[in-house]
Amino acid sequence: MCTGFDNGETFSQVKANGLSMMPDSVDVSEATADWAVRQLVTMYCPGHADKLA
Repeated sequence: MCTGFDNGETFSQVKANGLSMMPDSVDVSEATADWAVRQLVTMYCPGHADKLA
């Protein structure tokens, strides 16, 4: 995820990439995906906080 932001991807692109890695049997809501990306940025790459939607 941090690499996605490093490479210039938008919040939506990073979220879509993360969701694409989930197995089809796992249902993740948009709200949950938003929350997960925000939490991961906060923990692992806070320098990208300005890119959060």
